[in-house]
Amino acid sequence: MAKTAKFTREDLERAARFRDSPKDRREYRAGLLVLLSARHGLTRARLADVFGIDVKTVFKDMKMVREPLPAAPKNTWGGRRNCLMSLEEEATFLREHRLLAAAGHGVNLPELHAAYNEKVGKATSRSTLYRLLKRHNCQMPKAASPFPAESHEFRE
Repeated sequence: MAKTAKFTREDLERAARFRDSPKDRREYRAGLLVLLSARHGLTRARLADVFGIDVKTVFKDMKMVREPLPAAPKNTWGGRRNCLMSLEEEATFLREHRLLAAAGHGVNLPELHAAYNEKVGKATSRSTLYRLLKRHNCQMPKAASPFPAESHEFRE
């Protein structure tokens, strides 16, 4: 014969809190599982059958009520862990090259990539430069085509 689970008073209070003000469906279900098991003596197998879930899920949900998850750390880092320059340095770098382009000096991607590698002091891939340009909403001007513009009008 299967044994019913034993719960402390704190577990039952936490389960009632999960049932009354859940953050998500899983918390609500966990609260119901614990309360039904404690108050009506239902086994885990019977609870799994009633809720239409696996017995392992019943164990996990009950464990969530007994051992609440630790709070997430407040100061999470976020992205850009391996940045080579700060955002301000990147903006300054691009501003300098925009001024060169505005002054009439042709700035193309290979030259810009070489200047970037020199600035950071190591070789980088082209995709690093493309991500930098995208991050700062820059679009390099397209080179003029050596072919004449074609007319798509119907000619007789």
